[in-house]
Formats: sequence, C-alpha cells, structure tokens
Amino acid sequence: MKAFMVDVSMLDGVTPGEEVVLLGRQGDEVITVEELAQWGDTISYELLCLLGSRNKRFFRDNQCLA
Repeated sequence: MKAFMVDVSMLDGVTPGEEVVLLGRQGDEVITVEELAQWGDTISYELLCLLGSRNKRFFRDNQCLA
C-alpha cells in the first residue's frame, strides 16, 4: 500500500474533508516541488519518484497541471 498523511492540525480553519493542496497551484498561491523538498529535507527528484505513476495527473494545453 502506498499512502501518506499530511498533518494540518496546526492550521486554523481546516476542517475534515476540506481540500488542501500539497503540490501545485490554488488561486494565486503556488507550492513547487522544490519548496516541498526543502520543507521535507530532501530533493525534488525523490519526491517526484515517491509520488509515482499511480496518482492522477491533470493536463491543460499539453502542460501538466498536477
């Protein structure tokens, strides 16, 4: 099984079932894989490999959105 959790308990206003963005864009906010890697004390390539091919990817105009 491939699974992971993200602890958002320290964030105000987050409720169960609410959408959160781990990587990508929401409105004017962007979280890059480089930022995520820095927060996790790793490299971006490792994170991209861990996400693997089982996750959905979304494309618009031949560009991957997530």
